[in-house]
Amino acid sequence: MKIYNKEIDIKTIENIISEVRKNKKYSKLDDELILKAVKKYLMQNFSDIEKVSNKKSSAFEKLVKFVRKEYYDVYGLFQKGKLSGNLLERHVSTKERIAIYGELYEKIFAIIGKPKTILDLGCGRNPFSFEQMNLGKIKYVASDLSSGDLKEIQKYFDDFGINGETIKLDLSDEEDVDKLKKIKADVCFLFKVLDVVETKNKNITYKILSSINSPWIVVSFPRKNVKGELLRTPNRPWFERFCRNLKYEFTIIAFDNELFYLVKK
Repeated sequence: MKIYNKEIDIKTIENIISEVRKNKKYSKLDDELILKAVKKYLMQNFSDIEKVSNKKSSAFEKLVKFVRKEYYDVYGLFQKGKLSGNLLERHVSTKERIAIYGELYEKIFAIIGKPKTILDLGCGRNPFSFEQMNLGKIKYVASDLSSGDLKEIQKYFDDFGINGETIKLDLSDEEDVDKLKKIKADVCFLFKVLDVVETKNKNITYKILSSINSPWIVVSFPRKNVKGELLRTPNRPWFERFCRNLKYEFTIIAFDNELFYLVKK
């Protein structure tokens, strides 16, 4: 890796990757994602380039913290430290959703109809709730940041005879968002994704919504903060404004912890 013509040696890169992954929340985070954050940090802190070769230096420690923080909201926040026999319990959002999945899907499909193809963006462990959808044979396309997580999802699809495929996409990256135009689906799920990517790339939501090649988009947002307190404004006025600007209609379904927008393009 070169930063302003300054070469970062392989050993230093290996040490950084290894240290980032020592935290279980980031153990499956891809090399390329880690390196992307490393490059960003070093371009902002050029004076640390030589210092980070020392694992015991404060510069090395700051870099590792930066990388973890860079992906905390979009990845680390949702990972459960301990493994569980129930696949849905291994992700914060799907664990919260276990009690409502049946009712949620029943309400969604009563409005949009039963889809033949689902696109699940920033999917986390959500594909493991497929059984609760009661859809029979459909095509399921799941997308997330981590290749490791996507391999686990693909294995689930294969083991249970689901016509599913996985695609690695970073929704905060405009080039990746452009790829959405080529993926045709009957409905697209965006569960607890847009708050996060919007903080990383302001107004990227507008491009995401425009690029999704589906007549229906189901978007969800948390109604409570990390302390379990109800947010002062559980709905998202900024998101509703985007929908109105795009002339998309929407219906709201509210649960205790989560608010769902059923958006008709």
